[in-house]
Amino acid sequence: IWNKRKNGEIYPSWLSITTISKPSEEKLYAAIFSDITERKLAEKRIKSLAYYDELTSLPNRRLLYDRLKVARQTAHRQQKRMGILFLDLDRFKQINDTLGHKVGDQLLIATAERLQACVKEGDTVARLGGDEFVILVTEIDNEEQAVKVAHRVNKQLREPYLIEGTEISTTTSVGISIYPEDGETGDELLKHADTAMYRAKDLGRNSFQLFTSSMNAKSFERMAMQNALHKAIECKEFYLLYQPQWNSYEQKIMGVEALIRWEHPELGLVSPANFIPLAEELGIIAELDAWVLEEACT
Repeated sequence: IWNKRKNGEIYPSWLSITTISKPSEEKLYAAIFSDITERKLAEKRIKSLAYYDELTSLPNRRLLYDRLKVARQTAHRQQKRMGILFLDLDRFKQINDTLGHKVGDQLLIATAERLQACVKEGDTVARLGGDEFVILVTEIDNEEQAVKVAHRVNKQLREPYLIEGTEISTTTSVGISIYPEDGETGDELLKHADTAMYRAKDLGRNSFQLFTSSMNAKSFERMAMQNALHKAIECKEFYLLYQPQWNSYEQKIMGVEALIRWEHPELGLVSPANFIPLAEELGIIAELDAWVLEEACT
């Protein structure tokens, strides 16, 4: 029950009432109550930790899935659509490494506030972790309405931030999936929006992309290439080609340029334009450099 202290303060208490019967059949009641303010505060804290991100106070992955389930059921019942916007701050790691994690955290908090200003009441902005955010756009009629939100997000996040006296500029890449065209479940919609987001990054960042089925095939191809790239050196799948460097004044070859090539047993000849950026992203480019140098010198 809610009880009141002598000073008028309202507080929660746990009340137990026991009936005491007497031989005269007169009934008495004994009431025992205890202040449970601390317990209620602890329960609230536990609930907050379970469903909300501690840094930004946005819904976390668990609460997002709950709201996704309800939104999907509502959209199905009302014959409406809903949109998932999966977004990632461009080059956030560079900001963290250069200015420190404290500034990075402040940037994430400021980003969360801007994202909430981009959506209507009933929509959800969630943080999945790191610099990954998701916006659940409910009760839309077509994909253009989700695209408008993406435009607002890109515009808002392009504006410079002033954090601890330092002006920081950043951009974001956004991927969009639409229910029911791009998936029936929350997992499918999130995965496809994530795939579209990576496509936006591949095309130069600071933009958005709508999911297409061809992106899914490209995503599987990328994953297969990542797994294969780790094993390619030890499996001796790389080889070098040598391109002559021609001196037009002296009319003779002055040297050669070593060009790396990757012949995968299943993927075939993989273009350096595809696997070199991937090697940089996976952090194995130095190992690849060392192999090229040793092989060329040999």
